[in-house]
Amino acid sequence: MDQQTLLHRQVNPSFIQSGRVTSQVFRPTPKDEGMLSVSDGSKITAESAYLRFILVPQCRSKGVLSVSVEECCAQGVLPVPDPIEEMEHQLSQPDHCFIDFRNISSGRIDKIATQLRNYAIARGWSYGPVE
Repeated sequence: MDQQTLLHRQVNPSFIQSGRVTSQVFRPTPKDEGMLSVSDGSKITAESAYLRFILVPQCRSKGVLSVSVEECCAQGVLPVPDPIEEMEHQLSQPDHCFIDFRNISSGRIDKIATQLRNYAIARGWSYGPVE
């Protein structure tokens, strides 16, 4: 990935409140263990990432917002490849990667998530929003 590579993030419907995308879209939840799931835009389009995501029965998305590698690095969170070595996973999702929030304090995570959301909103939807 180079600095301009976009990292695509699915926007769960619950991340939209009163018509506005909340910073939750870029905030890892406890189950994420500090690793926010994204797709590497140099390997997949936002539309293809969305279509693949919604095929999973429990996965819902209103569309895709994206931030660049450069924007993440400016906030002190680095994109990292998916460490899963299982061949089946790598073949089905070779674009899967993470934004690494491990070792970031919870207060700082909130600020970073808000700034990443602001970058993404300024860029506009990469795909969607889908009704």
